[in-house]
Amino acid sequence: MTRAITLAEGLDGLEQALNGRPTTYEGVLAALRDLPRVHGTEPEAVVTRAFHAAYRILGIEAGGAPMRLSKNRAYQLQHLYACAVDIIEKALVDDDVALGRRFGDRPGRAVTPMKMDEAAVRMLLAPYLERYAERMGHHPAEALAFGYNSLLAGRPPADRVVEEWLRGCDARGVGLAGTADAIVDAIIILDDGLYHLPETWKPRGPEMMRTACDSHPLRAAAAGRWLGAFYREPARADVPPFEDMLRFLAQVRPHSRTVAGAFINGLDDCCMGFAALTQHFELPRAFDVKGWCLNVLEGAPEDYNPAAQAFWFYLHEYFDFDAAFVAELYRAGHSFEALMCATEHRGRVDGMAAVLKRIARDPDPEIAQHALTHLKEFYAA
Repeated sequence: MTRAITLAEGLDGLEQALNGRPTTYEGVLAALRDLPRVHGTEPEAVVTRAFHAAYRILGIEAGGAPMRLSKNRAYQLQHLYACAVDIIEKALVDDDVALGRRFGDRPGRAVTPMKMDEAAVRMLLAPYLERYAERMGHHPAEALAFGYNSLLAGRPPADRVVEEWLRGCDARGVGLAGTADAIVDAIIILDDGLYHLPETWKPRGPEMMRTACDSHPLRAAAAGRWLGAFYREPARADVPPFEDMLRFLAQVRPHSRTVAGAFINGLDDCCMGFAALTQHFELPRAFDVKGWCLNVLEGAPEDYNPAAQAFWFYLHEYFDFDAAFVAELYRAGHSFEALMCATEHRGRVDGMAAVLKRIARDPDPEIAQHALTHLKEFYAA
């Protein structure tokens, strides 16, 4: 039986790969694959060493000499960057923690803390948080998932350090305004919606409808998921009819897409995806589901939202064999959603070739190239 390598041995291998002459993508990737997970509960020296190796990959000078690959291909760098981010961010959280452990009135299981004091964690994380802040200047939602996961399941004292940083970003106008408070609110809402849903619609139901219209996508998504969870059961007294709720979701602004995706996410407890909505026992047969989708898509574009599944994801799994509707999506200006639907099935779909040919002429070169690649792979004469 082959002995599993220790974290120290794995870091030896990663550092050797980073110091290689030449430094190759294949060598660094092999070392990353061999590296055991950094849990964040290891001794301070080990965690620091792991973070510094990750910083070198990311080009953060605090870790030492930045990685310089002998052959610099964009997709290879992106792959290695993602692996480095994974090392850092997984070390800061406890995967087993329950929702609401810090902010709700029902504490979850205790989280094993890091073996580092707060000052040491703040110093270790400072260059990584600075990198996030720089990226948030161009993409305000960049740190949503990192912040949400850190506050939801972060190991002390890293959770406090990240929350302090998020509040500092809010104060400086960096990123989406009010993100720290929105994360806290979203965690409490989801704790209610997933584990402690009330028996009656009022007063929480109307409150969640108002929250679904919030300007912050995290708070809005959490409310949408709460609403979806409430409609899993047969209608109760004073609950709006299912059809009326769907119409409300399509009219939500600014985040109708985010909220509708979150609603389906909350509604679906059987891995049915979009069919959880179309096959809901209260949905009238005459309801125009496709028209509803188009209305939902009139809302603001979706960023990745850690509180719920994206609306486009449900669409692309449900309409991947409906070439006519995919064409309608594209005509309505929803080129990304149309592309995702048209390329979801790894094979030929009746009528889809014509749609893909049209998408392949899209002014966005990335969308056009993706459609063209799919055409060549599955629709070549």
